[in-house]
Amino acid sequence: MNYGLGIDTGGTYTDAVIYDYETETIIESAKTLTTHDDLTRCVTEVIRRFTRASLARVRLVALSTTLATNACIEGRGADARLVITGGDKKIISARHSEFGLPPAEEIIFIGGRISLDGAITEEPDWDEVRAVLAEAALTDRSFAVAGMLASRNPALEYRIGEILTGLGCEVVCSCDLAINELNYLRRASSALLNARLTPLISAFIASVKTSLNELDIKAPVYIVRSDGSLMSAGFAERRPIETLLSGPTASVAGAARLTGEGDAIVADIGGTTCDLALIRGGIPVINENGVSLGNWQTTVCATYIETFGLGGDSRISVQRDGKLTLGPERVEPLCILARDFPSVTEELRRMKTSRYQGQPRRYEFFRLVRSAENIPNLSPYEKDICRLLSGGPMAADMLAEAAGTDVYTFRTETLEKRGIIIRSGFTPTDAMHMAGIYTAYNTDASRLGAAYFTRLLSVSEGELCDLIFDRIRLTLYSGIIRLLTRYIRDAGLAESEELAALAEEAWYEKRDTIFSNRFCTSAALIGVGAPTHVFIGEVADRLGTRSRVPDNAAVANAVGAAVSGVSVRREVEIRPSYTTGGLEGYYILSLADNPFYDSYEAALDRAKTEAVSSARAEAARRGLIGETEANIDIRRNDSIASLEDGIIDIELGIYVSATVRGSVDKF
Repeated sequence: MNYGLGIDTGGTYTDAVIYDYETETIIESAKTLTTHDDLTRCVTEVIRRFTRASLARVRLVALSTTLATNACIEGRGADARLVITGGDKKIISARHSEFGLPPAEEIIFIGGRISLDGAITEEPDWDEVRAVLAEAALTDRSFAVAGMLASRNPALEYRIGEILTGLGCEVVCSCDLAINELNYLRRASSALLNARLTPLISAFIASVKTSLNELDIKAPVYIVRSDGSLMSAGFAERRPIETLLSGPTASVAGAARLTGEGDAIVADIGGTTCDLALIRGGIPVINENGVSLGNWQTTVCATYIETFGLGGDSRISVQRDGKLTLGPERVEPLCILARDFPSVTEELRRMKTSRYQGQPRRYEFFRLVRSAENIPNLSPYEKDICRLLSGGPMAADMLAEAAGTDVYTFRTETLEKRGIIIRSGFTPTDAMHMAGIYTAYNTDASRLGAAYFTRLLSVSEGELCDLIFDRIRLTLYSGIIRLLTRYIRDAGLAESEELAALAEEAWYEKRDTIFSNRFCTSAALIGVGAPTHVFIGEVADRLGTRSRVPDNAAVANAVGAAVSGVSVRREVEIRPSYTTGGLEGYYILSLADNPFYDSYEAALDRAKTEAVSSARAEAARRGLIGETEANIDIRRNDSIASLEDGIIDIELGIYVSATVRGSVDKF
């Protein structure tokens, strides 16, 4: 028998399973806390929980992770510089924030023009370009390059990339991520994000490989991509952006395998986020329009997922109107902090008896996650904060006072976003400890941390837990309505305040005798992730459907990683060429020479050949070994080219797609 080792490293927990490919069963499963300061520790720990006999049969290691997704949501990532060729500075100045791009003043602009037919109509002054890039390389070592109409001809992007590589810099060109995307700001967003995520994913892969070597596991390593297929670890290090939604996507694949449901909504509540996805006909629905996370609008094709900041580690606070709120910020639960640092419990006792109760931020803690030594661009104030925390966690008010400020003007956002320090506070995980649902850590710390909220809201501990759990159910219910609305109707309605208000009215059954609203679905509601079973039953009832929590739901993401394969889709565009005399012929775009053909049949034959060849080559780069199955699809886009604010979105063309599928060598 041959086994696969599936590992999912999330923002809070690292899960793993050993899966038998012949019997399609889970042999063993394990779970541990993710150690962000040293990922090797948690990966090694979770693998060590398996028997040696099972590990000896592992022939494939498949990973999924929420690290890239969480980094986007939390605004973390390495420094990288964006280079744009042929772009309009005025347009980018007006629209950069829509795509997560930096202000125009921080972008390097380079000339050059490419026509719609892919011809270079204006070459940059390459001597000037080399001088500009050489100066930038003195301070920046990581670059992303994107060009207007580079999807028609990537030559200028690649030439700039070659210059930067020659200067010893790390470079990613947008056309390597999405050759068929016309919107260059979306490609720029993808390329810049890829550059920012590279060190994060590289460190994760290195940690996994270190752990595997220590445990003498020699199997090849793959990672789940955003669309549910696999890619080799080496490929993922070059394309970390393709791990966006890797963890949630693996959960969907795992839920589909564990339940066999046809139409379903998958709800995965983790430590940091809640991920909702759709299954139609037993297959996860794919979003062809690209992943959008925060302000990042990417070209990454992914499973159709709604992700929002709701999880076991969501920060609980109270608004001025007395309404309890959850997240979207993630904090470390007090019960976990107190387990590792017992002095925190005594400090919480001090807070409970303090004469001044103030705001909830006074009852939060900070601790150092990693040393601040040799970390660039830290201010003296930030270095002082790190020095103060080097001796262990400190309460926010005590840390603020030691830093010479107060809790109201105390600023730690940059240190938190860069993963140097972490905030701890009262969370749903603490509420679950108080309610006896989950008691793995320090329940006393959870109760002490709840004292502020019970006092402020004039409720008992049990009533506080009920309020928190009800808010989680409402947020999950509203998220499902938003997901289905976006899938069936449009994104604008899904994001409207009116829909959110209707969802809340329906949840609390605030209705007039003359009119009431109710949202229903025929899709089953599948709960995966450790705490989801506590919440989905009532949500399913309100939606008029049934809920399912499969066996091994807590490690569904690791199961999804283990059962995935390689799938690659490549698209080649045939563009008609018109003159005053009518149709002249056809160009095949995005190829090195953009060849021209007099007849459609000849162009179509070449496009099919190129699509299949490109898909198979890409599959090989992603680690596919052995036989492949290729399917060809042809579609027409009869819309006329449009130019809105200088960004080309659509145009006339025939698109030939080839999809190549196969299994990685598990034996």
